[in-house]
Amino acid sequence: MRTQSALIIGKDGLVGSGVFRLFRAKGVNAYGTTRRRPLHDSDILLDLSDRDLAKAELPQTDVAIICAAANGFAYCRSNPENAKQVNVDGPLILARKLSSRGTRVIYLSSSAVFDFSRPHVTTPTPHCPSTIYGKSKAAGEQSVLSVGQFATIVRLTKVLTPDMALLRQWIDTLHAGKNVGAFSDLNFCPISLDYVANALLAITEAGLPGIFHVSGASDISYFDAARHFAERMGVDGARIIEDRAAARGIPREEIATFTSLDASRYSALTGELPPQPLDVLDAIYGAAIADAMAAQ
Repeated sequence: MRTQSALIIGKDGLVGSGVFRLFRAKGVNAYGTTRRRPLHDSDILLDLSDRDLAKAELPQTDVAIICAAANGFAYCRSNPENAKQVNVDGPLILARKLSSRGTRVIYLSSSAVFDFSRPHVTTPTPHCPSTIYGKSKAAGEQSVLSVGQFATIVRLTKVLTPDMALLRQWIDTLHAGKNVGAFSDLNFCPISLDYVANALLAITEAGLPGIFHVSGASDISYFDAARHFAERMGVDGARIIEDRAAARGIPREEIATFTSLDASRYSALTGELPPQPLDVLDAIYGAAIADAMAAQ
């Protein structure tokens, strides 16, 4: 299947921006929506919390990828009604509207639809979210899947970019000769934005319904990630101070032990194996580390 046109819902978000750029670079006629003031004439103003969402005028495309979301455990915990509107009700309205005219709908979801108790969770595993965010994404999946063969769910693990504040700050802090505190009881399974964008292009081209997992190979703690940065920078590992999320008031249900997913369906489609966590960190932050070391 050759995708000629795509609608990226939330083109100015972390994932949406990467997907929009890649699709345009590959010759796909990509449109993008934003809930902020449009920066370009081609931008479409769209807010998933808008009560008149069903009346939105959207271009006819082969596929629509719902990247916009209410993200973050703390935000959704504090704003559960908005999380429901943006992650559940809004996507259902769009999925019905778009699928009724033959547009395939891809809804981006998360490993948070599970309870973080097991690694490499398979696609058929029933939802068991422990967080408000995870519950809203699980309900969003069910809503979008209700439109049938035009629906695809893509669950992601932790998407990283070079300018992610926390990890980039570690490099700057270590370079400044200061200590870094990092959680040893909070894990994540990193993948790069480029990896995600390419995965979504491949899944779009396949045109298959159902659920795909796009995941790294395994989980790593934030503490171990910081220790890896220190090692790469030639910094004494003792400058990475072990901290614990539980001691910092983070709710127990939000402290992830395992976030990795079984990506065998995606690997069968593309031949790609999930990337190893340290390889992902090196690919994303290697240039920043090299710059910091060169400035010493």
